[in-house]
Amino acid sequence: MQGQVVGMNTAIYSPSGGSVGIGFAIPASTVSTVEAALEHGGSIARGYLGVEIQPVSQDIAENLGLKSAAGAIVDKVMPGTPAAEAGLKTGDVITKLNGKDIAEASDLTLQVGMLKPGEKVQLTYMRDGAEKTADATLAPQKAEKTASADESGTNDKAAPALGIQLAPASEVAGSGDKGVAIVGVDPNGAAAEQGLATGQVILDVGGKPVSTPQEVKSEVANAKSQGKKSVLMRIQTAEGDRFVAVPFPKA
Repeated sequence: MQGQVVGMNTAIYSPSGGSVGIGFAIPASTVSTVEAALEHGGSIARGYLGVEIQPVSQDIAENLGLKSAAGAIVDKVMPGTPAAEAGLKTGDVITKLNGKDIAEASDLTLQVGMLKPGEKVQLTYMRDGAEKTADATLAPQKAEKTASADESGTNDKAAPALGIQLAPASEVAGSGDKGVAIVGVDPNGAAAEQGLATGQVILDVGGKPVSTPQEVKSEVANAKSQGKKSVLMRIQTAEGDRFVAVPFPKA
């Protein structure tokens, strides 16, 4: 299963595969529990909210009058889902789930995916500059497609210049224990243009092995400081490893 994401992306419905929150960074302890249950003939029921989401960029935050670029903005609410019944609407920005902050879209996916159908949750969200809350009862998960996401640009989880979100491969189900997993790709970014996709793993950047998002960012910055027009990466995919030269966006 190297280079592929196993069926653990379970929280957010994604019909289009674009601008949707990612749910691949599932803790290893959760994966072990799931595998153990399946080995003994059991099944894992995971919660379903019923929204398409994307990260809140700084531009989005400024346009909505938000104090910070955090949370998950709702692109679409699926009819007849818990989100719809709770009154969520397109443009709402979900900031908390059960009182726990949603720093970026993938946090919501992860938190919902850790819950079971039938569990009640409280959502805190921003609408028209006002903070609101809504209660929802999670439904059983529906079929999903692989989602991709815009970069969130928060902390060390992204390489903003290239349009990718990253996490240590060891923390992402199905990605192995080496390298840095791609957990989100801006469909309009330089990385996407070169075929980089969610579920692939970055093994080397500029000829140096990487194991954390910060190391990727550092080597990308190093390549750019040397005046290079692109950065060379060795990528692990479902078909095997390959080198990809990802160009830097023009200033």
